[in-house]
Amino acid sequence: MRRLETRVLKLRYILPIDFVALLADPTYNYINPNIKSPRPKEPVRTLLPRGVVSLSPDNLKQEITVQAKSGALDELVALLRLLDVKTKEVVMCLNIGDSQARVQVQNNKQARLSVRSEGKSYSLDVVPHIDSGGSVSFFVSIPIRDDLVVINWGSAKAGVQDQENELAVTFRQVAFGEPISFKWGSATVTLTATPVPV
Repeated sequence: MRRLETRVLKLRYILPIDFVALLADPTYNYINPNIKSPRPKEPVRTLLPRGVVSLSPDNLKQEITVQAKSGALDELVALLRLLDVKTKEVVMCLNIGDSQARVQVQNNKQARLSVRSEGKSYSLDVVPHIDSGGSVSFFVSIPIRDDLVVINWGSAKAGVQDQENELAVTFRQVAFGEPISFKWGSATVTLTATPVPV
C-alpha cells in the first residue's frame, strides 16, 4: 500500500478554487463562471487523478494543500503546469469622431468603453474572445437611448435589438487590427483589438 504524501502547491495565475473546480468538471468556465456551458447527458469525466485523497484550496495564499499517493501527486503537478497559465489579454480601441477610448482587458471579460464626441456621450460594453488563427470575436452591447436609437451595424451584420434589456447587440469575428465599423446615430464608430504579448 502506497503512503500518502501531503504537499502545498503554489499557483501563479488562476485562483486555487477555480483550479479545483476545473479538475472536478472540465466544462467549468473559470474565466467567467457566470457563463453556463451546456451540460453533457453522460457524467463528466473528471481530470482529478486517482489517488488524490484531499484538496484544500486557499485563495488568500494562492495555494492548494494536497494529500495524495505519490503517482497521483506527480500527475496533479503536471496538470497544474498545463492549467495555471496567464490569461491572454487584448487592447481594445473605440473611435468616434476625434475621440478615442482604450482599455486592456482579459480574454472573455467584459469591458466598458466610453467617449464624448461633439457634445454627446457614447458608451458600450464589449466582451472580446481571442480565436485561433489571429482573430478576435466581439460581443458588443449598447444601451438604447432616445437620442441615439438609430444604429446601422453596416458590415457588423448580426445587429439585434434586445427590447427586454433595452440593448442593441451584435457579435462579430474579425482579424486582429481589423475594425468593426458601424453608424451610431450620425456618428461613425470603429472598434479594434490587438493582442497583448504574453
